[in-house]
Amino acid sequence: MNLSPTKGGSGNEGTKSVRKLTRFERARVIGLRALQLTLGAPPLVVLDETSWDPLEAATKELASGLLPLSLRRKFPDGSYVDVSLSDLV
Repeated sequence: MNLSPTKGGSGNEGTKSVRKLTRFERARVIGLRALQLTLGAPPLVVLDETSWDPLEAATKELASGLLPLSLRRKFPDGSYVDVSLSDLV
């Protein structure tokens, strides 16, 4: 996993990103995945057929680390870091 920022030009090569999912990123990922599940995407975890809730399913998928997503963290100088979601959970 590469946590050094990259940019179309230059960036602070020594800067590192926090290796924890922030509450804002967590909300965004759960909301995004819940929307996908609502629109018919297959769930990646086993769920009850009686009480199927997209938010609950998305939360379980995030906690299990099964989501194949990456986050792009942007810095004030315009640089960014792409981090795999499995590295943050």
